[in-house]
Amino acid sequence: MRVRTIFALWLPLAISFELMMLEGPAVQGAMGRLPQSQLHLASWGLTMSIALILESPVIMLLSTSIALVSDKQAYRALRRFVLNVLLVCTVITALVIFTPLFDFVAGTLMGQPAEIVQASRPAMQIMLLWTAAIGWRRFYQGILIRYSRTHFVTYGTAIRLCATVIPAVWLARSGTVPGVQVGAIALMCAVITEAIATTIFTTPTIRHVLPDAEP
Repeated sequence: MRVRTIFALWLPLAISFELMMLEGPAVQGAMGRLPQSQLHLASWGLTMSIALILESPVIMLLSTSIALVSDKQAYRALRRFVLNVLLVCTVITALVIFTPLFDFVAGTLMGQPAEIVQASRPAMQIMLLWTAAIGWRRFYQGILIRYSRTHFVTYGTAIRLCATVIPAVWLARSGTVPGVQVGAIALMCAVITEAIATTIFTTPTIRHVLPDAEP
C-alpha cells in the first residue's frame, strides 16, 4: 500500500478527532457564562466521568466492526450483537442514574460533595441514551473505515460539532437551564445527530459494497 493511500485514509480521521476535541471547550465555554458556573463545571466533570465509565464497553465496537464486517451476513450478525450490548449498557445506566446507586457511586465511592452530586444527577438522566448513541455510531464508523470511506467520518463529526454548539449557545443565552444540564442536552443532541448521520452515510456501502456471504 502506498504512503499516499494511507495518508488519504488517515487524514479525515485526524481531522475528525480534532473537531471532536473542540466539543468540550465549546460546551464548557457556554456553561461558564451561566450562574453558579463553578458548581456546574464541577458537576459536569463528575457527569462526564461517570458517562465515560458507562460507555467504555462500547468504545471498541469501532475496531470490532473494522475487523469483522466482511460481508452482509457478518454485518447482520454483528448488528444483532451491538443491539444487545447497547440494550444491556442502557439498562445498567438507568439503574445507576435513576436509583440511589448514583449517590453511592458519586458520593460514597468517588467522595464528591452532596451539592455536586445533586446537580449532576439530572444531567446524567438526560444522558440516558449516551452510551447507545456512541456505540451505534462507532459500529457504523468502523464499516466506513474498513471500506475506505473515512471522509464520511469527518462529515459526521462536523455535523456533531454543529449540533453541539447550536443548542449550547441557544440554551446559554436563554439562561433558563442550569449549566450542567446545558452541557448534557448539547452533547445528547450532538451524539444522536451524529449517529443518525453516520447511519445514513453508511447505508450505500452496506447495500452496494458489502459482498454477499459465501455459501
